[in-house]
Amino acid sequence: MTDTYITDGEGRQVIEKDPAAVLDYTWDLTDYLAGINDSLASATISVDAVSGITLQSTSTQGSLVTGWIAGGTAGKLGRATLRFVTAGGRIDERSIYLRLKQR
Repeated sequence: MTDTYITDGEGRQVIEKDPAAVLDYTWDLTDYLAGINDSLASATISVDAVSGITLQSTSTQGSLVTGWIAGGTAGKLGRATLRFVTAGGRIDERSIYLRLKQR
């Protein structure tokens, strides 16, 4: 899914999500992995329970990791975090922020 990021007052890039929506969010690690001459070995996505968002499923295709995220409580800020391990043993995380707003 492609969506517009809004930069909030704390400098985080935030995507608006309706609480009723079930949407796919993809982390593209292609450039990062090519830059370090490495490949993806494993990946997991976690979400914060406080915002009410849930992770429906996760899939990996090459260096793309997609999470289907549902729910949420309007007015809350949710976070989904990708934690990944490379074949070379590197461990890293990337997060996206979801502002839950009735659209």
